[in-house]
Amino acid sequence: MRFVTKTIHAYLDYPVAALLVTMPFLLQLGSWHPSAKWLSVGTGVAAFVLTIFTDHKLGVFRVLPYSVHLGVDFLVGVVFALAPFALGFSGLDTSFYWANAAVLTVVSLHKPEVSPQQCRRNRRWHELDSNANREATIPVGDVRPQSPSKRILKKTSERT
Repeated sequence: MRFVTKTIHAYLDYPVAALLVTMPFLLQLGSWHPSAKWLSVGTGVAAFVLTIFTDHKLGVFRVLPYSVHLGVDFLVGVVFALAPFALGFSGLDTSFYWANAAVLTVVSLHKPEVSPQQCRRNRRWHELDSNANREATIPVGDVRPQSPSKRILKKTSERT
């Protein structure tokens, strides 16, 4: 399931982080409960830092795998969904957090894209794994085919 690709996600991360910091002030969140304002601001700052360290197109340091980034997005979505209940938000505060929770959950549920390098590595691993399984399932009494290196050695020894 891929609603938002890794590249689109990278382009959305910085504006979303900025909106999480600014929207509570523009919408005057926290009228009933001050935590409604500061939870979003803190999350916005953390999202900005996370984006800087994520290994994607717009990451600056690229030390965190994209899958970790998606996991954090999912956890933030869960926190945003539960915050109105746990902290006693009401009105616009509740709507703001539930809307953000829905978006974060959908965006974080897609499977991370695999780079061509990872595809080659996975394909080699599967080939090695299937070769190991094939050799392990040869019945007793069957003659195993020789590996290319053994054939070459045999031919060179026959010449001498």
